[in-house]
Amino acid sequence: MQHGEARLIASELLLELSSETSTLYFHGESMRPFLIEGDELVVAPVAWADIRIGDLITYRRAEKFPTRRVVWRSRNVLHLWCDNWPERRFYTVREDVLGRAVARKRAATWITHRDREWLAVRRAALVAYWRRFAIPISIKLARRAAMKIHRGTRIQRLRAAARGDRS
Repeated sequence: MQHGEARLIASELLLELSSETSTLYFHGESMRPFLIEGDELVVAPVAWADIRIGDLITYRRAEKFPTRRVVWRSRNVLHLWCDNWPERRFYTVREDVLGRAVARKRAATWITHRDREWLAVRRAALVAYWRRFAIPISIKLARRAAMKIHRGTRIQRLRAAARGDRS
């Protein structure tokens, strides 16, 4: 086993053993302001069926283990978003999900995924995502569908006129 593989396995084991006495440190700016550099996280194993939109999940991406917000899910893929990088979207597959963030410690203060603050940030992030991406995409798709229907009825009228029908 090579050194790189051993480090990867050790990192995954740390994730599996995460608890209030054995936390993980969050690195980066992607989830600011809710998660900032140095926040301590507890990541708990999670079954695929228990992952909900809005959850913060940690997953395997090459040799890194980012934590991002779930904004959409399909059968085997999670669509992820960073609260601080709204223009970037990420994806992960079922096999790469390592766990769900369930607690955060900052300056000796713990909050869990059931606390008001956590739930309010979750709700606000999802609203921001829906405003920025989901609603405009839904409107665009609805317009396309309406145009197809309109074209279809116009074509039917033209065909009927060509046959001499009076409908």
